[in-house]
Amino acid sequence: MSGAAETAKTAKGKPGGKKGAPRAKAPEKKETEPKTGERQTKGAASGARGGKKSAPRTEETPGQAAPAAQAGAVETGQAAPGAASPEAPGGQTAASAPERPAYKGGGQTKKAGGRHLAGASESRNILGGKLPSAAAEEYKMLRTAVSFAAAVSGGGCKAIGVTSPLPSEGKSVTCVNLAITFALMDLRVLLLDCDMRRPVIARALNLQASPGVSNMLAGASAPGDILQRVERGGAGFDVIVSGDIPPNPSELLGSARAGDVFGELARGYDYIFADLPPTALVSDAAALSKTLSGFVMVVRAGQTRRDDVRRSAELLKLAGANIFGFVLNGAPRADGKRYYAYGYGRRGGEDG
Repeated sequence: MSGAAETAKTAKGKPGGKKGAPRAKAPEKKETEPKTGERQTKGAASGARGGKKSAPRTEETPGQAAPAAQAGAVETGQAAPGAASPEAPGGQTAASAPERPAYKGGGQTKKAGGRHLAGASESRNILGGKLPSAAAEEYKMLRTAVSFAAAVSGGGCKAIGVTSPLPSEGKSVTCVNLAITFALMDLRVLLLDCDMRRPVIARALNLQASPGVSNMLAGASAPGDILQRVERGGAGFDVIVSGDIPPNPSELLGSARAGDVFGELARGYDYIFADLPPTALVSDAAALSKTLSGFVMVVRAGQTRRDDVRRSAELLKLAGANIFGFVLNGAPRADGKRYYAYGYGRRGGEDG
């Protein structure tokens, strides 16, 4: 009896004593148990899920829209104000630079926050189509402001670059519509798609995509051979599309040949409008700072961060650029709709 009691006591007291039944189920575990490599993968995935629970929405995929309640967040993967993410001085997230998307794509139609980066959405917002008359009036006011700002740069052709701090803020549409509104005044207008990383204008205006600016700057095409004529909204103007996607857009735009080509083009036009990549992501716009008369920067209401606007303005100023002003895109109207507004003369100060 004492031996049986000791055996029973041992079975109850030792943890290993209760594993007799689980051992019988061991073959069933082996059938469903993943292999060594799979087990490691699942463990990593489980750890990632555990990490996400502490900060559920601060590590979103670049280009993913933030919740509507988190107003002011830019679609670049940066944390919205008030989100649980460490911030560096000045209101910028500590990991803001690595989280920003690489600005390339060659005119793709991938979405960012529900907006297409190229193609159909741009064509719908171009003058002469279905754009509301109120927006058309805003562009005429913008034309007046740009005319006065450019007048101080001297006589002759005015070459104006249109850029934005980040993608999807409306710079390409604004550039096209500026060209149209100036052409309506019977001025000689040339539109250049200098965004050779993610071109939009050829698709928006239904033009042949190549040859274009890249071929011209590389010396493969003469400017007069690649001009395309566009009639839109009762106005006629010339267009040179982006052309073939080059491996070195910044070097092409900053080259001595670029200055010579712009000088040659200026002799035949009153205004040249150049659509440029976002200034906070790549240096293409700054490369043309000495070539262009000035810059217009487009920002989107409720989306663009003030820190990004200030940084973009500082980068252009460091390159010696003349910033004419800012276009506030998507500003709400009294009826709840949105249009373009122009903020003249504010260059990254307290009003951002």
